[in-house]
Amino acid sequence: MEKKATESETVKLPYNIRENKYRKMAYRSRINHEVSDKTYAQIKEIVFKQKRYLKPDFTAKELAEELGVNARYLSAVINSRFKKNFSCLINELRVKEVITMMSRKKNSGKTIEELGHMAGFTNRQTLYAAFYRFVGITPKNYRVEQEQKNK
Repeated sequence: MEKKATESETVKLPYNIRENKYRKMAYRSRINHEVSDKTYAQIKEIVFKQKRYLKPDFTAKELAEELGVNARYLSAVINSRFKKNFSCLINELRVKEVITMMSRKKNSGKTIEELGHMAGFTNRQTLYAAFYRFVGITPKNYRVEQEQKNK
């Protein structure tokens, strides 16, 4: 995808990143707010507090089954409440986990790929793409910047 920098030049985004477009979907307005409040609270408990996103094979289907809702309804609640899809939500949490791990001295000897694996990423490409999407720079450059700040 290319992003317009000026009228005459375009900038290609790395890692095949596309801009997020939030679309107003009809089914989102039909969600029962009382039920979605309960589902939202359960999502926060399982995903955020229990840190299930650290499990590399954690899926929306698995979460939906655990909550006793269908995957489409779960997707609608996540989209309406978090303004992103399941994958983006999970990857954002994993990126934040990698950033937290980078700041710990005990992890200074670990590679970025090892930290990514510990955070639930299954491969280097997904880690780098997600990191760049949410932070704006690669994990390697982020680590270098943090090391320079801490000197």
